[in-house]
Amino acid sequence: MPFSQNSDPAVCDQRSRYVLVAGDIGDIDEIRQVLSDLPRDAYGRVIIEIAAPLQVVPLDAPPRVAVTWLRRDERSSVSKVRAAAERGETLVRAVDAWLDEWMRASDDPSSEYVLWIGSHASEAVNEFCVSLAHELRAYSAPGATA
Repeated sequence: MPFSQNSDPAVCDQRSRYVLVAGDIGDIDEIRQVLSDLPRDAYGRVIIEIAAPLQVVPLDAPPRVAVTWLRRDERSSVSKVRAAAERGETLVRAVDAWLDEWMRASDDPSSEYVLWIGSHASEAVNEFCVSLAHELRAYSAPGATA
């Protein structure tokens, strides 16, 4: 399964059946590039974490690729100290839930997916991506099941 936490969206295999693109408003140019390279029959989700509704911008996604805007100010933090979620916290929860539903629950999680995750300024996202990279390597190891 291709996986990239790279600022260059060209590293993604756009022929994959299921697509997850995740990032924050700082990744909007890269997200647009990934979306423009997808085939019109692609299926999946784009998840973009934002701080406020004025950050929502038009995106041209294939018809079967849904775009979800996650507002940090409307989400609670996992920390009891903060009321609103910290940068990347909401994005990590949403990506992890998508992976549970689409990849981890799949009979064949080793193929047909492309994941592009940005939000490099978030420590939570970077830590999650390291963990995810280990998980994906376990899927691709010969004879391994994660």
